[in-house]
Parts: sequence; structure tokens; C-alpha cells
Amino acid sequence: MALAIVAGLATAWIVGFPGGMRPSYQATDRDARLTPIAREAIPVIKSIDRYYSTHGQCPRPTESGLAELRKDLPEGLIATLRGDKIEFRDAKAVTGWLYYSSDEEPTVCQLWRKLGWDPALVWLRRGDQTRWIFVPGDGSDQKMIDLDIRD
Repeated sequence: MALAIVAGLATAWIVGFPGGMRPSYQATDRDARLTPIAREAIPVIKSIDRYYSTHGQCPRPTESGLAELRKDLPEGLIATLRGDKIEFRDAKAVTGWLYYSSDEEPTVCQLWRKLGWDPALVWLRRGDQTRWIFVPGDGSDQKMIDLDIRD
């Protein structure tokens, strides 16, 4: 019983509460909880960056765009078309990252991961500029944050 309580408290600390991270989470630059999550996206971001430097635009979530992105992904990272998005997920993971770009703005794309029922962590490319954004998902303002994810 005591072990179950300790395990429950450890889980609550990691995810914040039963639905994951709360919208009220105060994301900060170099955030200790968000940085490891952002690092999961490094292989995908590198693949998107290579595509962008070659073509001058973001890859489209199409079969041909997906095929080109897959060339640079490590083994064990699954990439699947999901409607107008691409899901990137480690073979052993339950959740993954979703990627989207539009025809209207070919130099804008985003990669995001849900952190709970509402919040998400977003990597956004707008031309040559990239940034990380914490989205609470409850209608309050999103927050641009600096995450050090160099590998």
C-alpha cells in the first residue's frame, strides 16, 4: 500500500495531475520539465530543417513530403500520415508529435505535442525563424519560451 502511494505521488509530480500538465503551469525559459520533452523532437526538427534548407519551404503532410522526411529519421521513429498532419512517434511511445503545414504559407510549419488534456508544447517555424511556445489550451495567452535542446 505504501509503495502504491509513493508511486502515485511520483506520477503526479511528473505529469502534474491525472489529465497531464495543468493549463496553469508556469512555463519558463530553459524549463526543467519542458526541455526533456522538447529534446524528443530533435530528430524530427533536424529532418524538417534539412528539408527546409533544400526546398526553401516546409514539407507538406503528403506521401511525398513524408517519404522525404523519413530518409533522415532514426530507426524506431515511426512517421504516419494522419489526415492533414504527420504523426511522429517512437515505436515504444504511446503519444507522439504532430506536424502541420499549410499550402497558403509554405514557409510556416509547426510541430506540437499534447502535455495533458489542454496544454501543448509547440515548435514553430516561420521562415528562417524558429521558436518554442507553451500553449495552456484554456484560452489564456500562449507563452514563447527558450528551450535549450542542442544535442
